[in-house]
Amino acid sequence: MKMAAIFATAVLLVPAALHAEGKGVVNTYPAVSSCTGLDYDPANGWIWQTSTDSNNGEVVTVDPEDGSFTHSFYVPDVVGTSGIEGSGLHYDEDDQYLYVTDSNGDSLATYGDAIYCFDVSDPQNPGLVDVWDLGSLDGILGITARGSSFYCVFAYGDELRKLSLNPGGGWTVEHTYSIPNQPGGIYYNEAHDLFYSHEAEGGTIHVLDGANPLNELGSFNPGCSMGVGITMVEGFYIWASSYAGPVNNVIEDEHLSFESTTWGAVKATY
Repeated sequence: MKMAAIFATAVLLVPAALHAEGKGVVNTYPAVSSCTGLDYDPANGWIWQTSTDSNNGEVVTVDPEDGSFTHSFYVPDVVGTSGIEGSGLHYDEDDQYLYVTDSNGDSLATYGDAIYCFDVSDPQNPGLVDVWDLGSLDGILGITARGSSFYCVFAYGDELRKLSLNPGGGWTVEHTYSIPNQPGGIYYNEAHDLFYSHEAEGGTIHVLDGANPLNELGSFNPGCSMGVGITMVEGFYIWASSYAGPVNNVIEDEHLSFESTTWGAVKATY
């Protein structure tokens, strides 16, 4: 059973218009087959996205203006287990590095997973910078970064692990957080020091405190299914992939309106 089995029974709910309160899905676009990780690249004005085993770790670029996507490259099977299942994705704007998580095409249960890092300063010729073989850690899905640490979601045990990734393939687990509802995608919002997370093919976005992800600051249901990929475009719209479809949903960020009012009061308590 491949990763696809996790999402096989998902029901995709896409509203035709905004929710009555003005929050929810504002656009839905067809996505690359088996779409998963997403992260926005503001310098180039596109979104990077990867996919699972159906396309052998394909990475594409997505135009946020119309949702169209263009093939970029395939992730090489350097670890050499049973193929690539690209799941999560994080783009480092400062170094122009793209991090892709790989569950090794093994149903998330047999082999350790891996994280690949590519230099995409020349997007037409990405270069492999480093690979971290995670050994016995299985079930890797989403990935994001806060400061110098990486935060990776693992399906088994509903865990969020804070990792240090060192040059040459060395890594350590700095902390493990148990968070409910089988988390799938995760994205760090630096402006407000918070994480957005959601269940694998779930319908609720959870807002977690950046300093301590065990503190849930709020949640909202945009009215659509979400898989593993989640990012934010221009600091306002959330993009979330759905393995069922496959589609990318564009969601109005419910918490933006709280920035100077309710949000400030909530954040001040932590």
